[in-house]
Amino acid sequence: NSQTGLTANLNMSGTKNWGDGTSNTLTSHTYASAGTYTITCSGSVNSTSTSSGIFKQSSSSPNYYCKEARLVTNLLNKNYAFANCYNLQTIMLSNSVTTISSNCFNNCRGLKAVVLSKNTTTMNDYVFNGCWSIQKIVIPVGVTSLPTYDFYQNFSLKTIVIPAGISSLGSDC
Repeated sequence: NSQTGLTANLNMSGTKNWGDGTSNTLTSHTYASAGTYTITCSGSVNSTSTSSGIFKQSSSSPNYYCKEARLVTNLLNKNYAFANCYNLQTIMLSNSVTTISSNCFNNCRGLKAVVLSKNTTTMNDYVFNGCWSIQKIVIPVGVTSLPTYDFYQNFSLKTIVIPAGISSLGSDC
């Protein structure tokens, strides 16, 4: 990103390391120079509107700046956590992630690579709905059902590996 003065919003409590040498408990940070930054946080997702994500993004105010997310804790217990992060390309979930909430990655149009936790047992509705760029998804063995619209409007999806233990598929899955 060549833009300076970009303000990042993080809808989370706790101390944030903003990746530019700044660390505080604020929920927003403005960067002085263009660059690639890794933001880490010791807190949890704040409760706000059900359709607002961890970057305070929504369908009317998408996030264009997050390109990669690596989750080492179970932050996906909030609906819409990464929804509408249009340029999110890669998501990697650690083995501590067991549940993926509704609409978690809904409308992540640039999402190409997804590495789910082998310990994931629950995927809720609309998890990857509208993820136009995903080509392959491997569902972990512990998942027993795929609810409604989990892979709807995934125009590039070529391969989905579904474990033998899946007992139900929701509509338009």
